[in-house]
Amino acid sequence: MKKGPHEGTSCFRASGSRIEEPWIPPIEQRGLRLVGDPIRQADEALGEIVGDLEFELRNPPGIEDCSAFLEAVGPLRAMLLR
Repeated sequence: MKKGPHEGTSCFRASGSRIEEPWIPPIEQRGLRLVGDPIRQADEALGEIVGDLEFELRNPPGIEDCSAFLEAVGPLRAMLLR
């Protein structure tokens, strides 16, 4: 039998000898509350991450010329455009 990524762990909380509700990691709980188009939401989230990365690369402490780093982000941004 194939085991999942959390081999040897239980997704159920135990209280004494009885099993209670399944435990869902917080990030998955947040994801389950999302409504709407998940593809669009993922695209928007990735776009925000790239935007944050570009901002941080424009304002790096101790790096004089960050243009090489910004150029490397260009293909990443292009992959996100649909």
